[in-house]
Amino acid sequence: MKSFFSSMYSSMNYKIRIIRKGFPTYIAIIWFLSSVDSSVMYETRIIREGFITYCTFIWSFSCMYSFMCYKITVSGKRFATNFTVK
Repeated sequence: MKSFFSSMYSSMNYKIRIIRKGFPTYIAIIWFLSSVDSSVMYETRIIREGFITYCTFIWSFSCMYSFMCYKITVSGKRFATNFTVK
């Protein structure tokens, strides 16, 4: 059984999931904070599952000129953080 409650604003979205797996039932709360503009994209999620709270994030900075193009992405999930430059 999965139940979803969500709300969308201009820059914030959150979901509340009630998940039933066998006997234990826990609530997962996910907050989204995201923005997309010409050069910066970020998305941050704060997730609460049972007694565990963790944060996932993706930040991307990009710039494109006639002679140069780059994109820097920093992402993390639970205990791992990745850094990529393209």
